[in-house]
Amino acid sequence: MTYLVILSRDCSRLLIPQIKKIKVELRRVGTEYTPFYTEDTQVGVYSYLITKQSENFFVSKLLGVTNVDSKESSGIATYSTGPYQKVIVNRDKNIFSYSNFDDNTVPRNTAQLFEQSSSYLLKSGLTVKDMRYFENKDNTLSYRYYFEGLPVFLESDNSAAISIGYSSSVTIMIFKNIIFQIPIPVDGRTSTIPATETLVKEINEKGVHDNEIQRIELGLKLVHDKENTDLVDLVPTMYFKIFGEWKDAQSWLQSDIAFARRTADEVK
Repeated sequence: MTYLVILSRDCSRLLIPQIKKIKVELRRVGTEYTPFYTEDTQVGVYSYLITKQSENFFVSKLLGVTNVDSKESSGIATYSTGPYQKVIVNRDKNIFSYSNFDDNTVPRNTAQLFEQSSSYLLKSGLTVKDMRYFENKDNTLSYRYYFEGLPVFLESDNSAAISIGYSSSVTIMIFKNIIFQIPIPVDGRTSTIPATETLVKEINEKGVHDNEIQRIELGLKLVHDKENTDLVDLVPTMYFKIFGEWKDAQSWLQSDIAFARRTADEVK
């Protein structure tokens, strides 16, 4: 038996971190060893005030302030400086996509991959101090916000905060326009995380084989407050990566597994 130690904020005690021990077993999932929570566990819910930067701020950071052409159609804005750099903004989903056709060098190794991505992280204009590397797939690095040691899964699509992908023709950076500003004092709310083995068995019964579960991660689900759009809750939730897609356990239990499997096979 192993104990996982989690530091949690206690705002009633001047934000002094409190140590909480949780019983876990290390089991192999995909290519990694993953903590399996051996019993139902209560983990605190956190709240943050959020904001977003103006569209012009990011366009200026990415393209500069001169000779920028723009056009808009059906909520999609496109900015460019000649044929080599372009920013596409999906205003409905609050997503920015930056393409740099001048940068068409695929990193030769992992060290170079991280080195090249660091300049893009800074170039994005996002606040990166709370971000950490999350995963790498096909020369695309993804970074997530981390709070209390747990990764944040943004919005309904469970996306990363930022992803940077390299190919022989273009480098593409995609990110959400969301800035975490101020932590709100905790109010004692908790989320119940079922024992990992229980969730795995339920997903197996849904039709997913053990070897199709690629990764399991305890993360924070971003939930917007119903009355205040600038306030979000970060709710501890168990996430599963299956068929290359991240979803929380309950979403997988409500999914059409056969369709998801076929779709993944078609993408390969």
